[in-house]
Amino acid sequence: MLALGLACWGQHEAAAAVVGEGKVLAAAEQERFSRRKFDSSLPIDAIRACLETAGCRAADIAQIGFYWHPWHHAGRKIAYFLRHIASPNTLLRGKGHRHLKMFSLPAALATALPELAHAPLRFFKHHECHAASAFLCGPFDTAAVVSLDGAGEWASAWMGRGEGATITTLGEVHWPHSLGHVYAAITEHLGFHRFADEYKVMGLAAYGDPARYRSAFGNLIRLLPSGRYAVDLRYFDYPRHDGRMVSSRFVRRFYPPRNPATEIEARHRDLAAALQERLEQTVAHVVGHAVRATGCERVCLAGGVALNGVAAGRLLRDEIAAEVFIPPAGSDAGCAVGAALLAAGGHRAALTRADLGPAWPAERIATVMEARGAVRCLDPAQQTAQSIAEGRIVGWFQGRMEFGARALGNRSILADPRVAEMKERINARVKFREDFRPFAPAILDERRAEWFSIDHPSPFMNMVLPFRAERRAFVPAVVHADGTGRLQTVTAEERPEFHALISAFHDLTGIPMVLNTSFNVQGEPIVNTPEEALACYDKARLDDLVIEDWVLSR
Repeated sequence: MLALGLACWGQHEAAAAVVGEGKVLAAAEQERFSRRKFDSSLPIDAIRACLETAGCRAADIAQIGFYWHPWHHAGRKIAYFLRHIASPNTLLRGKGHRHLKMFSLPAALATALPELAHAPLRFFKHHECHAASAFLCGPFDTAAVVSLDGAGEWASAWMGRGEGATITTLGEVHWPHSLGHVYAAITEHLGFHRFADEYKVMGLAAYGDPARYRSAFGNLIRLLPSGRYAVDLRYFDYPRHDGRMVSSRFVRRFYPPRNPATEIEARHRDLAAALQERLEQTVAHVVGHAVRATGCERVCLAGGVALNGVAAGRLLRDEIAAEVFIPPAGSDAGCAVGAALLAAGGHRAALTRADLGPAWPAERIATVMEARGAVRCLDPAQQTAQSIAEGRIVGWFQGRMEFGARALGNRSILADPRVAEMKERINARVKFREDFRPFAPAILDERRAEWFSIDHPSPFMNMVLPFRAERRAFVPAVVHADGTGRLQTVTAEERPEFHALISAFHDLTGIPMVLNTSFNVQGEPIVNTPEEALACYDKARLDDLVIEDWVLSR
Protein backbone atom coordinates (compact mmCIF):
# COMPACT_ATOMS: atom_id res chain seq x y z
CA MET A 1 0.00 0.00 0.00
CA LEU A 2 1.23 3.49 -0.88
CA ALA A 3 0.68 6.27 1.63
CA LEU A 4 1.27 10.01 1.42
CA GLY A 5 2.36 11.99 4.48
CA LEU A 6 1.95 15.75 4.87
CA ALA A 7 3.26 18.44 7.21
CA CYS A 8 2.29 22.08 6.71
CA TRP A 9 0.73 25.24 8.13
CA GLY A 10 3.05 25.30 11.13
CA GLN A 11 5.98 27.53 12.03
CA HIS A 12 8.48 25.52 9.98
CA GLU A 13 8.97 24.18 6.49
CA ALA A 14 6.17 22.12 4.95
CA ALA A 15 6.95 18.72 3.46
CA ALA A 16 5.51 15.66 1.79
CA ALA A 17 6.56 12.00 1.77
CA VAL A 18 5.50 8.80 0.02
CA VAL A 19 6.05 5.40 1.62
CA GLY A 20 5.35 1.90 0.34
CA GLU A 21 6.93 -1.51 -0.13
CA GLY A 22 8.45 -1.17 3.34
CA LYS A 23 10.46 1.87 2.24
CA VAL A 24 10.43 5.65 2.29
CA LEU A 25 10.22 6.11 -1.47
CA ALA A 26 10.40 9.92 -1.58
CA ALA A 27 10.36 12.95 0.70
CA ALA A 28 10.92 16.64 0.07
CA GLU A 29 10.34 20.07 1.61
CA GLN A 30 8.12 22.61 -0.15
CA GLU A 31 10.78 25.34 0.17
CA ARG A 32 13.01 23.56 -2.35
CA PHE A 33 10.40 24.15 -5.06
CA SER A 34 8.84 27.48 -4.07
CA ARG A 35 12.33 28.88 -3.23
CA ARG A 36 10.84 30.53 -0.10
CA LYS A 37 12.90 29.46 2.89
CA PHE A 38 10.83 27.74 5.60
CA ASP A 39 7.78 27.79 3.34
CA SER A 40 4.98 26.31 5.48
CA SER A 41 2.19 26.39 2.89
CA LEU A 42 0.29 23.36 1.62
CA PRO A 43 3.13 21.46 -0.12
CA ILE A 44 1.58 20.99 -3.54
CA ASP A 45 4.90 21.11 -5.40
CA ALA A 46 6.52 18.69 -2.94
CA ILE A 47 3.58 16.28 -3.27
CA ARG A 48 3.86 16.24 -7.05
CA ALA A 49 7.63 15.81 -6.90
CA CYS A 50 7.34 12.93 -4.42
CA LEU A 51 4.75 11.14 -6.57
CA GLU A 52 6.98 11.46 -9.62
CA THR A 53 10.11 10.45 -7.71
CA ALA A 54 8.35 7.42 -6.22
CA GLY A 55 7.19 6.43 -9.70
CA CYS A 56 3.49 6.46 -8.84
CA ARG A 57 0.33 8.39 -9.63
CA ALA A 58 -2.05 10.17 -7.28
CA ALA A 59 -4.54 7.39 -8.00
CA ASP A 60 -2.13 4.88 -6.44
CA ILE A 61 -2.21 6.58 -3.01
CA ALA A 62 -4.38 4.55 -0.64
CA GLN A 63 -4.03 6.64 2.53
CA ILE A 64 -3.02 10.20 3.42
CA GLY A 65 -1.61 11.01 6.84
CA PHE A 66 -1.35 14.48 8.37
CA TYR A 67 1.13 15.38 11.12
CA TRP A 68 -1.33 17.14 13.45
CA HIS A 69 -4.57 16.16 15.18
CA PRO A 70 -6.59 19.40 15.42
CA TRP A 71 -9.21 17.85 17.72
CA HIS A 72 -6.67 16.53 20.24
CA HIS A 73 -6.95 18.62 23.45
CA ALA A 74 -9.00 21.18 21.46
CA GLY A 75 -11.14 22.17 24.45
CA ARG A 76 -8.10 22.56 26.66
CA LYS A 77 -6.38 24.78 24.10
CA ILE A 78 -9.37 27.03 23.59
CA ALA A 79 -9.85 27.42 27.35
CA TYR A 80 -6.19 28.27 27.83
CA PHE A 81 -6.13 30.89 25.08
CA LEU A 82 -9.30 32.55 26.28
CA ARG A 83 -7.89 32.70 29.78
CA HIS A 84 -4.41 33.97 28.94
CA ILE A 85 -4.33 35.83 25.62
CA ALA A 86 -4.02 39.60 25.62
CA SER A 87 -7.01 40.01 23.27
CA PRO A 88 -9.66 37.62 21.91
CA ASN A 89 -8.51 38.56 18.42
CA THR A 90 -5.23 36.82 19.13
CA LEU A 91 -7.05 33.50 18.95
CA LEU A 92 -7.61 34.19 15.25
CA ARG A 93 -3.91 34.83 14.63
CA GLY A 94 -0.70 32.90 15.13
CA LYS A 95 -1.05 29.57 16.92
CA GLY A 96 -4.84 29.78 17.20
CA HIS A 97 -5.18 30.54 13.49
CA ARG A 98 -2.97 27.60 12.54
CA HIS A 99 -5.02 25.22 14.68
CA LEU A 100 -8.29 26.43 13.18
CA LYS A 101 -6.91 26.30 9.63
CA MET A 102 -6.09 22.61 9.96
CA PHE A 103 -9.79 21.80 10.13
CA SER A 104 -10.01 22.98 6.52
CA LEU A 105 -7.29 20.64 5.24
CA PRO A 106 -9.62 18.14 3.47
CA ALA A 107 -11.24 20.90 1.47
CA ALA A 108 -7.94 22.64 0.70
CA LEU A 109 -6.33 19.41 -0.47
CA ALA A 110 -9.31 18.45 -2.58
CA THR A 111 -9.27 21.86 -4.26
CA ALA A 112 -5.53 21.92 -4.94
CA LEU A 113 -5.14 18.25 -5.91
CA PRO A 114 -8.55 16.77 -6.75
CA GLU A 115 -6.87 13.62 -8.06
CA LEU A 116 -6.16 12.73 -4.38
CA ALA A 117 -9.78 13.13 -3.28
CA HIS A 118 -10.34 9.35 -3.29
CA ALA A 119 -7.74 8.69 -0.56
CA PRO A 120 -8.91 8.77 3.09
CA LEU A 121 -7.24 11.53 5.12
CA ARG A 122 -6.18 10.62 8.66
CA PHE A 123 -4.94 13.00 11.36
CA PHE A 124 -2.18 11.83 13.71
CA LYS A 125 -0.79 13.37 16.86
CA HIS A 126 2.23 15.54 16.25
CA HIS A 127 4.65 13.81 18.60
CA GLU A 128 3.50 10.39 17.42
CA CYS A 129 4.61 11.44 13.93
CA HIS A 130 7.97 12.61 15.27
CA ALA A 131 8.36 9.34 17.16
CA ALA A 132 7.44 7.27 14.09
CA SER A 133 9.92 9.18 11.91
CA ALA A 134 12.68 8.35 14.40
CA PHE A 135 11.94 4.83 15.60
CA LEU A 136 10.32 3.27 12.52
CA CYS A 137 13.12 4.69 10.35
CA GLY A 138 15.84 3.82 12.85
CA PRO A 139 18.17 0.83 13.19
CA PHE A 140 17.04 -0.42 16.62
CA ASP A 141 14.50 -3.18 17.28
CA THR A 142 13.92 -1.77 20.77
CA ALA A 143 14.64 1.80 21.89
CA ALA A 144 13.74 4.67 24.15
CA VAL A 145 12.02 7.23 21.93
CA VAL A 146 11.97 10.96 22.75
CA SER A 147 10.43 13.88 20.88
CA LEU A 148 11.27 17.46 21.90
CA ASP A 149 10.12 20.60 20.11
CA GLY A 150 8.21 23.84 20.51
CA ALA A 151 4.78 22.29 20.83
CA GLY A 152 2.51 19.67 19.38
CA GLU A 153 -1.22 19.85 19.91
CA TRP A 154 -0.51 20.38 23.61
CA ALA A 155 2.65 18.48 24.49
CA SER A 156 6.09 20.01 24.06
CA ALA A 157 8.03 16.89 25.07
CA TRP A 158 7.10 13.24 24.64
CA MET A 159 8.73 10.06 25.95
CA GLY A 160 7.99 6.52 24.82
CA ARG A 161 9.23 3.06 24.03
CA GLY A 162 9.60 1.49 20.62
CA GLU A 163 9.60 -2.26 20.14
CA GLY A 164 9.24 -4.05 16.83
CA ALA A 165 6.82 -1.78 14.98
CA THR A 166 4.95 -0.63 18.10
CA ILE A 167 5.43 2.70 19.89
CA THR A 168 3.91 3.27 23.32
CA THR A 169 3.71 6.50 25.32
CA LEU A 170 5.44 6.81 28.71
CA GLY A 171 4.88 10.47 29.50
CA GLU A 172 4.63 14.05 28.28
CA VAL A 173 5.52 17.60 29.26
CA HIS A 174 2.77 20.00 28.32
CA TRP A 175 2.97 23.42 26.71
CA PRO A 176 3.64 26.23 27.61
CA HIS A 177 6.59 24.54 29.35
CA SER A 178 8.57 24.26 26.14
CA LEU A 179 12.31 23.92 25.48
CA GLY A 180 11.77 24.83 21.84
CA HIS A 181 9.91 28.04 22.63
CA VAL A 182 12.39 29.10 25.32
CA TYR A 183 15.24 28.61 22.85
CA ALA A 184 13.30 30.49 20.14
CA ALA A 185 12.53 33.34 22.54
CA ILE A 186 16.17 33.86 23.46
CA THR A 187 17.23 33.42 19.83
CA GLU A 188 15.00 36.40 19.03
CA HIS A 189 16.31 38.33 22.04
CA LEU A 190 19.86 37.83 20.72
CA GLY A 191 18.92 39.54 17.46
CA PHE A 192 18.23 36.49 15.28
CA HIS A 193 15.04 35.11 13.74
CA ARG A 194 12.97 32.90 16.00
CA PHE A 195 12.00 29.47 14.68
CA ALA A 196 14.74 29.80 12.06
CA ASP A 197 18.12 30.84 13.52
CA GLU A 198 18.36 28.66 16.61
CA TYR A 199 21.33 26.87 15.06
CA LYS A 200 23.18 30.18 15.01
CA VAL A 201 22.75 30.49 18.77
CA MET A 202 24.06 26.94 19.17
CA GLY A 203 27.17 27.93 17.22
CA LEU A 204 27.57 31.23 19.10
CA ALA A 205 27.38 29.43 22.45
CA ALA A 206 30.82 27.90 21.98
CA TYR A 207 32.34 31.39 22.22
CA GLY A 208 30.69 32.30 25.53
CA ASP A 209 31.04 31.53 29.24
CA PRO A 210 27.88 29.97 30.71
CA ALA A 211 28.96 30.75 34.28
CA ARG A 212 27.82 34.36 33.95
CA TYR A 213 24.13 33.39 33.79
CA ARG A 214 24.23 29.80 35.02
CA SER A 215 22.31 30.30 38.25
CA ALA A 216 19.62 32.32 36.47
CA PHE A 217 19.02 29.57 33.94
CA GLY A 218 18.85 26.99 36.71
CA ASN A 219 15.74 28.84 37.87
CA LEU A 220 14.39 29.58 34.38
CA ILE A 221 14.14 25.85 33.60
CA ARG A 222 13.67 23.62 36.66
CA LEU A 223 14.15 19.85 36.42
CA LEU A 224 11.35 17.79 37.95
CA PRO A 225 10.90 14.06 38.66
CA SER A 226 10.01 11.55 35.92
CA GLY A 227 11.88 13.41 33.19
CA ARG A 228 9.66 16.47 33.42
CA TYR A 229 10.72 20.12 33.60
CA ALA A 230 9.06 23.48 34.26
CA VAL A 231 9.72 26.88 32.68
CA ASP A 232 9.40 30.02 34.83
CA LEU A 233 6.76 31.61 32.63
CA ARG A 234 7.10 35.01 34.31
CA TYR A 235 10.13 35.56 32.07
CA PHE A 236 8.37 34.75 28.79
CA ASP A 237 5.44 36.21 26.87
CA TYR A 238 5.11 33.52 24.20
CA PRO A 239 2.14 31.81 25.95
CA ARG A 240 0.07 34.99 25.87
CA HIS A 241 0.44 36.67 22.48
CA ASP A 242 2.35 36.70 19.21
CA GLY A 243 4.59 39.67 19.98
CA ARG A 244 8.07 39.55 21.46
CA MET A 245 8.59 36.23 23.17
CA VAL A 246 10.44 37.33 26.34
CA SER A 247 8.82 39.44 29.05
CA SER A 248 9.87 42.72 30.65
CA ARG A 249 11.04 40.69 33.65
CA PHE A 250 13.49 38.85 31.38
CA VAL A 251 14.82 42.17 30.07
CA ARG A 252 15.28 43.50 33.60
CA ARG A 253 17.10 40.35 34.70
CA PHE A 254 19.42 40.24 31.70
CA TYR A 255 19.53 43.15 29.22
CA PRO A 256 17.50 44.72 26.39
CA PRO A 257 17.15 42.81 23.13
CA ARG A 258 20.09 43.05 20.77
CA ASN A 259 19.58 45.08 17.60
CA PRO A 260 20.60 42.75 14.73
CA ALA A 261 22.61 45.60 13.18
CA THR A 262 24.87 45.91 16.24
CA GLU A 263 27.97 43.96 17.20
CA ILE A 264 27.68 40.75 19.20
CA GLU A 265 29.11 41.42 22.66
CA ALA A 266 30.42 39.19 25.43
CA ARG A 267 27.08 39.28 27.24
CA HIS A 268 25.34 37.96 24.13
CA ARG A 269 27.82 35.12 23.78
CA ASP A 270 27.49 34.32 27.49
CA LEU A 271 23.69 34.27 27.34
CA ALA A 272 23.84 31.88 24.39
CA ALA A 273 26.29 29.67 26.29
CA ALA A 274 24.11 29.56 29.42
CA LEU A 275 21.01 28.79 27.36
CA GLN A 276 22.81 26.01 25.49
CA GLU A 277 24.18 24.51 28.70
CA ARG A 278 20.74 24.41 30.33
CA LEU A 279 19.20 22.95 27.20
CA GLU A 280 21.79 20.15 27.21
CA GLN A 281 21.12 19.45 30.88
CA THR A 282 17.37 19.34 30.33
CA VAL A 283 17.60 17.10 27.26
CA ALA A 284 19.84 14.74 29.25
CA HIS A 285 17.29 14.79 32.08
CA VAL A 286 14.38 13.88 29.79
CA VAL A 287 16.30 11.25 27.81
CA GLY A 288 17.87 9.82 30.94
CA HIS A 289 14.43 9.17 32.40
CA ALA A 290 13.27 7.53 29.17
CA VAL A 291 16.32 5.27 29.19
CA ARG A 292 15.71 4.21 32.79
CA ALA A 293 11.97 3.77 32.32
CA THR A 294 12.35 1.62 29.21
CA GLY A 295 15.54 -0.20 30.15
CA CYS A 296 16.88 0.71 26.69
CA GLU A 297 20.23 2.47 26.26
CA ARG A 298 19.55 2.93 22.57
CA VAL A 299 17.70 6.18 21.90
CA CYS A 300 15.73 7.50 18.94
CA LEU A 301 15.40 11.28 19.07
CA ALA A 302 13.23 13.63 17.00
CA GLY A 303 11.62 17.07 17.10
CA GLY A 304 13.10 20.49 16.45
CA VAL A 305 15.23 20.31 19.61
CA ALA A 306 16.80 17.13 18.22
CA LEU A 307 18.44 19.34 15.58
CA ASN A 308 20.62 20.72 18.39
CA GLY A 309 23.56 18.49 17.59
CA VAL A 310 25.55 19.63 20.62
CA ALA A 311 22.82 18.43 22.98
CA ALA A 312 22.54 15.17 21.03
CA GLY A 313 26.29 14.63 21.21
CA ARG A 314 26.22 15.32 24.95
CA LEU A 315 24.03 12.25 25.43
CA LEU A 316 26.96 10.15 24.23
CA ARG A 317 29.67 12.18 25.95
CA ASP A 318 27.91 11.91 29.32
CA GLU A 319 26.97 8.26 28.70
CA ILE A 320 23.25 8.97 29.01
CA ALA A 321 22.76 6.74 25.96
CA ALA A 322 24.92 4.07 24.37
CA GLU A 323 23.65 4.79 20.85
CA VAL A 324 21.55 7.60 19.40
CA PHE A 325 19.63 7.73 16.12
CA ILE A 326 18.23 10.99 14.75
CA PRO A 327 16.47 10.89 11.36
CA PRO A 328 17.73 13.13 8.54
CA ALA A 329 14.80 15.51 9.07
CA GLY A 330 14.27 15.71 12.83
CA SER A 331 12.23 18.89 12.39
CA ASP A 332 8.53 19.13 11.57
CA ALA A 333 9.33 18.30 7.94
CA GLY A 334 10.25 14.82 9.11
CA CYS A 335 6.74 14.42 10.48
CA ALA A 336 5.58 13.96 6.89
CA VAL A 337 7.51 10.68 6.88
CA GLY A 338 6.11 9.72 10.27
CA ALA A 339 2.54 10.50 9.19
CA ALA A 340 2.96 8.47 6.00
CA LEU A 341 4.30 5.48 7.93
CA LEU A 342 1.44 5.64 10.44
CA ALA A 343 -1.10 5.96 7.62
CA ALA A 344 0.44 2.89 5.98
CA GLY A 345 -0.04 0.85 9.14
CA GLY A 346 3.08 1.66 11.14
CA HIS A 347 5.57 -0.69 9.52
CA ARG A 348 9.35 -0.38 9.81
CA ALA A 349 11.18 1.45 7.01
CA ALA A 350 14.84 1.86 7.97
CA LEU A 351 16.48 4.96 6.53
CA THR A 352 20.18 4.72 5.74
CA ARG A 353 20.20 7.49 3.12
CA ALA A 354 18.69 10.96 3.07
CA ASP A 355 18.64 11.52 -0.70
CA LEU A 356 14.88 11.10 -1.01
CA GLY A 357 14.12 14.04 -3.30
CA PRO A 358 14.15 14.33 -7.09
CA ALA A 359 17.04 13.69 -9.46
CA TRP A 360 17.29 15.30 -12.89
CA PRO A 361 17.58 13.71 -16.35
CA ALA A 362 21.01 13.50 -17.92
CA GLU A 363 19.69 15.32 -20.99
CA ARG A 364 18.59 18.34 -18.96
CA ILE A 365 21.92 18.49 -17.13
CA ALA A 366 23.83 18.23 -20.41
CA THR A 367 21.81 21.04 -21.99
CA VAL A 368 22.32 23.34 -19.01
CA MET A 369 26.04 22.66 -18.61
CA GLU A 370 26.95 22.68 -22.30
CA ALA A 371 25.37 26.11 -22.63
CA ARG A 372 27.84 27.39 -20.03
CA GLY A 373 30.89 25.75 -21.60
CA ALA A 374 31.26 22.92 -19.10
CA VAL A 375 33.15 19.76 -20.04
CA ARG A 376 32.60 16.07 -19.32
CA CYS A 377 34.94 14.37 -16.89
CA LEU A 378 35.86 10.68 -16.72
CA ASP A 379 36.48 10.71 -12.97
CA PRO A 380 34.67 13.63 -11.27
CA ALA A 381 35.55 12.38 -7.77
CA GLN A 382 39.30 12.39 -8.50
CA GLN A 383 39.22 15.73 -10.33
CA THR A 384 37.15 17.37 -7.58
CA ALA A 385 39.46 16.03 -4.89
CA GLN A 386 42.40 17.55 -6.76
CA SER A 387 40.62 20.91 -7.00
CA ILE A 388 39.82 20.93 -3.28
CA ALA A 389 43.41 20.03 -2.43
CA GLU A 390 44.50 23.05 -4.48
CA GLY A 391 42.34 25.33 -2.31
CA ARG A 392 39.40 25.67 -4.68
CA ILE A 393 35.78 25.83 -3.42
CA VAL A 394 33.52 23.44 -5.27
CA GLY A 395 29.76 23.13 -5.73
CA TRP A 396 29.01 19.39 -5.78
CA PHE A 397 25.64 18.30 -7.26
CA GLN A 398 24.96 14.58 -7.55
CA GLY A 399 21.90 12.35 -7.80
CA ARG A 400 18.78 12.92 -5.72
CA MET A 401 18.27 15.94 -3.48
CA GLU A 402 18.61 15.37 0.25
CA PHE A 403 15.64 15.53 2.63
CA GLY A 404 16.25 17.56 5.77
CA ALA A 405 18.32 20.55 6.74
CA ARG A 406 21.72 19.02 6.01
CA ALA A 407 23.55 18.73 2.71
CA LEU A 408 25.15 15.29 2.77
CA GLY A 409 27.14 15.16 -0.45
CA ASN A 410 24.39 15.52 -3.04
CA ARG A 411 23.81 19.29 -2.84
CA SER A 412 27.01 20.43 -1.10
CA ILE A 413 29.71 23.06 -1.20
CA LEU A 414 33.07 21.41 -0.50
CA ALA A 415 36.47 22.77 0.48
CA ASP A 416 39.81 21.91 2.10
CA PRO A 417 39.55 21.52 5.91
CA ARG A 418 43.32 21.99 6.33
CA VAL A 419 43.23 25.70 5.49
CA ALA A 420 42.44 27.78 8.57
CA GLU A 421 41.34 30.77 6.49
CA MET A 422 38.84 28.65 4.56
CA LYS A 423 36.14 29.09 7.23
CA GLU A 424 36.34 32.90 7.05
CA ARG A 425 36.63 32.82 3.27
CA ILE A 426 33.47 30.74 2.79
CA ASN A 427 31.47 32.58 5.46
CA ALA A 428 32.29 35.99 4.01
CA ARG A 429 32.67 35.43 0.26
CA VAL A 430 30.51 32.42 -0.46
CA LYS A 431 27.76 32.02 2.14
CA PHE A 432 27.47 35.70 3.18
CA ARG A 433 26.89 34.74 6.82
CA GLU A 434 28.19 35.38 10.35
CA ASP A 435 31.86 34.70 10.96
CA PHE A 436 31.25 32.53 14.05
CA ARG A 437 29.30 29.89 12.10
CA PRO A 438 31.12 26.52 11.85
CA PHE A 439 31.37 24.07 8.97
CA ALA A 440 31.04 20.31 9.03
CA PRO A 441 33.71 17.64 8.53
CA ALA A 442 32.49 14.88 6.19
CA ILE A 443 34.75 11.97 7.13
CA LEU A 444 35.28 8.45 5.84
CA ASP A 445 33.31 6.26 8.23
CA GLU A 446 36.16 3.80 8.59
CA ARG A 447 38.44 6.60 9.84
CA ARG A 448 36.12 8.28 12.35
CA ALA A 449 37.64 6.67 15.47
CA GLU A 450 41.06 8.05 14.52
CA TRP A 451 39.77 11.63 14.55
CA PHE A 452 36.95 11.79 17.10
CA SER A 453 37.15 10.82 20.76
CA ILE A 454 33.69 9.20 20.63
CA ASP A 455 33.34 6.46 18.05
CA HIS A 456 29.74 6.77 16.86
CA PRO A 457 28.23 6.98 13.35
CA SER A 458 26.62 10.24 12.25
CA PRO A 459 25.46 9.64 8.66
CA PHE A 460 22.99 12.54 8.69
CA MET A 461 25.31 15.18 10.17
CA ASN A 462 23.22 15.67 13.29
CA MET A 463 25.76 14.89 16.01
CA VAL A 464 28.40 17.26 17.40
CA LEU A 465 31.31 15.35 18.90
CA PRO A 466 34.79 16.28 20.16
CA PHE A 467 37.80 15.96 17.88
CA ARG A 468 40.79 14.17 19.33
CA ALA A 469 43.00 16.91 20.73
CA GLU A 470 46.06 15.80 18.76
CA ARG A 471 44.16 15.95 15.46
CA ARG A 472 42.56 19.39 15.66
CA ALA A 473 45.48 21.36 14.26
CA PHE A 474 45.39 19.37 11.02
CA VAL A 475 41.85 20.47 10.06
CA PRO A 476 41.30 23.94 11.60
CA ALA A 477 38.56 24.92 9.13
CA VAL A 478 36.13 22.32 10.56
CA VAL A 479 37.06 22.43 14.26
CA HIS A 480 34.69 24.64 16.26
CA ALA A 481 35.84 26.98 19.04
CA ASP A 482 35.19 24.31 21.68
CA GLY A 483 37.16 21.60 19.87
CA THR A 484 34.12 19.84 18.41
CA GLY A 485 32.78 19.14 14.95
CA ARG A 486 29.33 18.37 13.54
CA LEU A 487 30.52 15.35 11.68
CA GLN A 488 29.04 13.41 8.81
CA THR A 489 30.29 9.84 8.55
CA VAL A 490 30.36 8.59 4.96
CA THR A 491 30.28 4.91 3.99
CA ALA A 492 31.15 3.40 0.63
CA GLU A 493 27.98 1.30 0.73
CA GLU A 494 25.52 4.14 1.25
CA ARG A 495 27.26 7.08 -0.45
CA PRO A 496 29.69 5.61 -3.02
CA GLU A 497 30.25 8.81 -5.05
CA PHE A 498 30.94 11.00 -2.04
CA HIS A 499 33.06 8.30 -0.40
CA ALA A 500 35.15 8.06 -3.59
CA LEU A 501 35.75 11.82 -3.55
CA ILE A 502 36.85 11.87 0.11
CA SER A 503 39.00 8.79 -0.46
CA ALA A 504 40.73 10.53 -3.36
CA PHE A 505 41.31 13.61 -1.18
CA HIS A 506 42.72 11.32 1.52
CA ASP A 507 45.12 9.77 -0.99
CA LEU A 508 46.30 13.23 -2.04
CA THR A 509 46.60 14.84 1.38
CA GLY A 510 46.48 12.18 4.11
CA ILE A 511 43.30 13.80 5.48
CA PRO A 512 40.20 11.54 5.33
CA MET A 513 37.65 14.34 5.33
CA VAL A 514 36.49 17.43 3.47
CA LEU A 515 34.71 20.57 4.59
CA ASN A 516 31.02 20.20 3.74
CA THR A 517 28.33 22.87 3.82
CA SER A 518 24.97 23.22 2.11
CA PHE A 519 24.77 24.34 -1.51
CA ASN A 520 23.04 27.69 -0.97
CA VAL A 521 23.72 31.20 0.23
CA GLN A 522 22.28 32.82 3.34
CA GLY A 523 18.51 33.26 3.18
CA GLU A 524 17.93 30.79 0.34
CA PRO A 525 16.94 27.11 0.43
CA ILE A 526 19.41 24.46 -0.70
CA VAL A 527 19.49 24.21 -4.49
CA ASN A 528 17.25 21.66 -6.16
CA THR A 529 17.65 21.96 -9.94
CA PRO A 530 20.76 22.24 -12.14
CA GLU A 531 19.70 25.78 -13.06
CA GLU A 532 19.58 26.75 -9.37
CA ALA A 533 23.03 25.22 -8.89
CA LEU A 534 24.39 27.39 -11.70
CA ALA A 535 22.76 30.51 -10.23
CA CYS A 536 24.28 29.78 -6.82
CA TYR A 537 27.65 29.05 -8.43
CA ASP A 538 27.56 32.55 -9.90
CA LYS A 539 26.20 34.31 -6.82
CA ALA A 540 28.58 32.61 -4.39
CA ARG A 541 31.55 32.95 -6.78
CA LEU A 542 32.49 29.30 -6.43
CA ASP A 543 35.65 28.15 -8.17
CA ASP A 544 34.16 24.98 -9.67
CA LEU A 545 30.76 23.43 -10.22
CA VAL A 546 30.44 19.65 -10.64
CA ILE A 547 27.03 18.34 -11.71
CA GLU A 548 27.17 14.58 -12.16
CA ASP A 549 30.16 14.17 -14.54
CA TRP A 550 30.07 17.75 -15.91
CA VAL A 551 32.63 20.25 -14.63
CA LEU A 552 32.50 24.04 -14.93
CA SER A 553 35.53 26.01 -13.73
CA ARG A 554 36.50 29.64 -13.46
